[in-house]
Amino acid sequence: MNWLIAKQILQKAWFYIKNYWWAGALIALGFVLHKFFLFDKDVFKNLYEEKVKQSDKEQKILKESHEKELKEFQRVEDEHKIVVESLEKARSEEGAKIKKSEKKRIKEIITMPEEDRVKTLADEFGLEIVEIKDETN
Repeated sequence: MNWLIAKQILQKAWFYIKNYWWAGALIALGFVLHKFFLFDKDVFKNLYEEKVKQSDKEQKILKESHEKELKEFQRVEDEHKIVVESLEKARSEEGAKIKKSEKKRIKEIITMPEEDRVKTLADEFGLEIVEIKDETN
């Protein structure tokens, strides 16, 4: 029984060697080329170190952009509160209240660029534009 199993295993091994000899030859050739003709022996180490450096740079950029986004969000929140409070103060003197639609519009306006934002807020809600001149000279 053992001889038949060994014979069958050897027949299958010979079949694979006979039909797929080229795969083994390619592996051996690759090994020889790698050992004798590769000048930089630490190719994979260098690739790994470059990938780590690139990953660190990407993480730093992502962190900076996230912090910038958080600061911008906080600025928008603060400006929204200031505009709503000043508008509520102006409306309370007139005896009226701010509508929810006006609060939403204020939030949309505050996300605009600064040049457009000031003009739009002044036009839509009747606020005054006050320019501050720096006279430090």
